[in-house]
Amino acid sequence: MHLNIVEANMKLRRKEAQLQLPPNEMVLSIANFPRLGCPGFTFPEYNPDPEGSVSRSRFFPDQAIFPGHPRFATLTRNIRSRRGSKIDIQIPSKEI
Repeated sequence: MHLNIVEANMKLRRKEAQLQLPPNEMVLSIANFPRLGCPGFTFPEYNPDPEGSVSRSRFFPDQAIFPGHPRFATLTRNIRSRRGSKIDIQIPSKEI
């Protein structure tokens, strides 16, 4: 697929999806789930388990990534093994 047709393709998909909705509903596009990472953002509620989970995330529970998929644990362990550590992406705080 060529990158120069992605935007047109997405516009077409939104238009087709909108045609399936009642007049008082709209297709909503957001970059991430609004409460992503906040306490209680999953249902049922899951808490991060940095010591006992596959991802070892301090912020995001494994169940929110993909609960029970057999490849998830292996893929996550392999990434951590190749890197030599778990993935740790944090936004630096600004000094005021």
